[in-house]
Parts: sequence; structure tokens; C-alpha cells
Amino acid sequence: RVSLPLVLRNWKDGDRFHPLGLRGNKKVSDFLTQVKIPAWQKDGVVVLCSGDEVLAVLQQRISENFKKTDSTIRCLRIQFS
Repeated sequence: RVSLPLVLRNWKDGDRFHPLGLRGNKKVSDFLTQVKIPAWQKDGVVVLCSGDEVLAVLQQRISENFKKTDSTIRCLRIQFS
């Protein structure tokens, strides 16, 4: 389901995604508030995008839409150091 190129960027106002384990779509800003990210750290939060869709809020949560399922044939592993 992932389409290339993948893009790393700072989150923008209006970005939405479906956090793994939660119901429905959320604004990234609301998600960051929910997981208690202090306001001074929010500007540094990075998202991984495939096309117009947010795959993950890095160091926080992946999107439910891109999780591994029983029908998954190949996985993409991305590691940052």
C-alpha cells in the first residue's frame, strides 16, 4: 500500500492520520496533544508520508492504514539512528 517516494517532513496544520489502536482519523495536532507532547516540542515532530497520506508520526505512532496484517506479503522496515 506504500507508494514511493516516501517523504520525511515536519507536520503541518491540517495533517490527518488514523493512529494505530484508535478509532477514526485524527488531526496530528490533536494526537500530539492527546499523547501529551509539550507545545515547545510539537514544532520538531516529523511525519513520514506516502503521497498525501501520513504513514506515521515518528517516535509516536504508525497509521492503522499501514499496519501489518495477515494478508501482508512484504514489509518495509525503516530505522533511524
